[in-house]
Amino acid sequence: MADGPADPPITITKVHRLTPLDTQSSSVKRRSVITSFRRESASPSENSAKKDLASTRIDLVPKPTCSSTFHMNSSSSTSSKILPTLDHIDRHLRTSIKYKVPSARPTSVKGKRASILHRAQSMRMLQEKASFVSRRRQIFKRTRQCLLLLLATCIFAGIVLIFVFGSTTPPTPVCCGGNQPFIVTLLSGLKAMAMAIDPDGIVYIASAATNQIYYLNDTSLHVLAGTGDYGVVNGPVANAQFRYPCGIAVDSFGTVYVADRDSLEVRKITNGYVTTLLGEPSVGGIAPGGFDDNVDAVLINAPISVAVDVHGVVYVGYGTFIQGIKTDGSTFVLAGNMLRGYADGNGAGARFNGIRSIAVDALAEYLYVCDYYNHAIRRIEIATTHVATLLATGFYPTSGGGNVTSFTAPSGIFLVNSTLYVVDTFSNTVSSYDLNGTQLNQFGNGLYGNADGLNGSFGNPISLVVNASGAVYVGDVGNLLLRLVIY
Repeated sequence: MADGPADPPITITKVHRLTPLDTQSSSVKRRSVITSFRRESASPSENSAKKDLASTRIDLVPKPTCSSTFHMNSSSSTSSKILPTLDHIDRHLRTSIKYKVPSARPTSVKGKRASILHRAQSMRMLQEKASFVSRRRQIFKRTRQCLLLLLATCIFAGIVLIFVFGSTTPPTPVCCGGNQPFIVTLLSGLKAMAMAIDPDGIVYIASAATNQIYYLNDTSLHVLAGTGDYGVVNGPVANAQFRYPCGIAVDSFGTVYVADRDSLEVRKITNGYVTTLLGEPSVGGIAPGGFDDNVDAVLINAPISVAVDVHGVVYVGYGTFIQGIKTDGSTFVLAGNMLRGYADGNGAGARFNGIRSIAVDALAEYLYVCDYYNHAIRRIEIATTHVATLLATGFYPTSGGGNVTSFTAPSGIFLVNSTLYVVDTFSNTVSSYDLNGTQLNQFGNGLYGNADGLNGSFGNPISLVVNASGAVYVGDVGNLLLRLVIY
C-alpha cells in the first residue's frame, strides 16, 4: 500500500457517444457530449483498485481526432471536452487488471487440474509398482511352498518304498498265514465266464462275449472252437457256433465239455469236432406242475456250469438242481429239484437258488456248489446225495432257511487237493479255505478296480483255476481282463 490518504475513485455517471456528422444534411444540430464527475468515499477494496489503476497511468485524454469526426455546440465548445468512450476505458481496465492486479489464486484452473492429474499418475505408478512387488513375493512364496510339499512327498514315498521293499520280513495278512499275493494282468478284452485246466497246465476259457472257446498255452491265447457267431452249429471246430457258453470242464483225456446256456445244451469238443452231449434236460420224478410260480423256466432249464470227475461222469449245474451224465449217456438227478429255495437234505429234498459253479474232488467223493442267491457254498456227498452248507467250522447239515455264511455273491469255485478257492463277485475278492471251512488266504483288496501289485484289485471277478505251482488265474469280467495271482 502507498502512504497517505487515497483519492476517492472516479465514477462515470453518464456518457453519450458522439454522433457522426451527416454529410447530406446541414440542418442537423450539433450535439455535445456532457460528462459529469463526482467523488464518493471509497471502500478499502476500491482504494486498492484505484491504486492499481493509478499505477497503470491510464491517459483519459483521447488522441487528437479530425474535426470532421465530431461536432460540438458553439455555446459549449469552450467549456466541454471530448472524452474517451467507455470502450476505451473498459479495454484499458481489462488490460491493467490482467497484467497488473495480483491474483488471489496461486495457479489457474488448468494448471491446478494438470497438477492433480500428475499426482494421480504418480500415485497410480506407485500402486502398480507395489502390486508388482506383492505379486512377485506371492509367486515366490507359493513356489517355495510347492517345493517344500514336493520334498515332503518324496521323503514319504522313499520311506514307504524302504518299508515295502527293504524289509526282510514282509507283513502278513491278518486272515492269512502264507505269503503276500501279487496280482498281474495277463490278457485284456476277454470275458472269461468260466475256466478249466488240464493236467498239462493248459487253461481253457469259455468266452460268452465272443461265443468262442479259447485255450491259453503259457501266455499265448488261441481259439479252440467257434466262429464267434451266435448260433448252434456242430461239426469241425472252425465252423462250430455257440450261444453264450458260460461253463467249461476238461477231463484227463483232453475232452472239453461246454455248458452252452442259450442253446440249453451241453456241448463236447473232442478230436477237432463239436457235438451235443445233452439237450434240454428232463428231470425224472418232477412233473411240470412242480415249478414255483416265480421261477424263470429258462434259468432252471439252462445249463450254467459243468464238471467232470475222475470216472468220466459229467455233472451239470442248472438253476436249482444238479444233473449227472454217465459215460453210457444215461442221466440222473444228483440233488435239488425245480423249486427254488434254501434247504439242506438228501437228493431232491435239498433246495438251491442260482447254481453258478460246481467242482468235484479228485476222488469223486464230494461235489462243491456255488449257491449264488443263497450266498453260500454247498457240498454234496455223491454216494449219499446228502447236501450240507459250508460254515466257519466246517460242513454241517442245517435245517435251512437262514444264511450262515459271509459270502456276498459266490460265482466261481475250484478245488486243489484239500484247498477250496472261491470267487466272491460283489466283494471283489478270491478266498481260499481248507475243507473244515477255515479261511487260509484272500486275494484282492475288496475294492472295485484293476490295480496290479501287492494290494491289487478286481472288478467283479467270476471264474478261476489254479495250476500246479499254485498260481491262480482269475476271470475279471468287470474289467474284461484275465488276471494272475502269484503268492
